[in-house]
Amino acid sequence: AGGESELSDFESFEVTASLTRLGLENVNSVIESIFSMIVMIRDKSVPKYIYNEVLQLEELGWRFSSKGGVGNYVQGLSNGLQDYPPSLCVAGPRRLALCEEDSSKLLASNAARTSFDSKGQLDFTTKLVADFTDNLTVDNAMY
Repeated sequence: AGGESELSDFESFEVTASLTRLGLENVNSVIESIFSMIVMIRDKSVPKYIYNEVLQLEELGWRFSSKGGVGNYVQGLSNGLQDYPPSLCVAGPRRLALCEEDSSKLLASNAARTSFDSKGQLDFTTKLVADFTDNLTVDNAMY
């Protein structure tokens, strides 16, 4: 499962499940189980420590990223230039502070972020996740 950005104002979420013959015969039950898990995540909310763990994993991914193909790199720079000034197009999408009021503040040091800088940043991110999961409904699904 995972999110995939396609447009700046559009997000898709895809769940892929490999099914056995028995699973295919009961595909509606499988779909119900998947949506039951989504409802559980929405109702119980994601624990706060998970947000810091994801931030740490993203930070590690940034600090130790491997060189990819030139085409993907250029495409990423091009996308970055649409939202950030040239001086921030490389790091901006990954290294900027997460809260709207700090959206132009690049982290001053190269030290790894291990937690959110403020409760406001964490609350902002938590709200984004809650808003996203609120829209993961059967009525909005294509299957």
